[in-house]
Amino acid sequence: MAGCLGQPTPIPNPQHRLRVDATPPILLASSLNDPATGYLWTLSTAKQIGAEARVLTYEGSGHSVYGRSECTMGAIDRYLISQSVPADGVRCPQARPSIMPRIPYRLLDAIKLSASTRAAGW
Repeated sequence: MAGCLGQPTPIPNPQHRLRVDATPPILLASSLNDPATGYLWTLSTAKQIGAEARVLTYEGSGHSVYGRSECTMGAIDRYLISQSVPADGVRCPQARPSIMPRIPYRLLDAIKLSASTRAAGW
């Protein structure tokens, strides 16, 4: 904000409240202890979006939520594949970190399957 003080011309893309109307459900996934984008930002974004927004809370740390637990991956997979959103207030407990990072191949396989069925006219 301080960088804008004394700006001689109008800011071309000023901050503003979100304007979201008539969209499919929007899933916002966030961890309680995100070092980059605070959890309160997620709640504020959901409030600005309105009825279309649904918040999935991961009760752990980290910036990325997908891949943290079966709970988060399952909810996000269902949303991406079928636009099925979790119930209001769904929270995923913090999972014990694994030694090896997980690669979500099942999501990639589901996306490929979905694309192939659309191409086949199903």
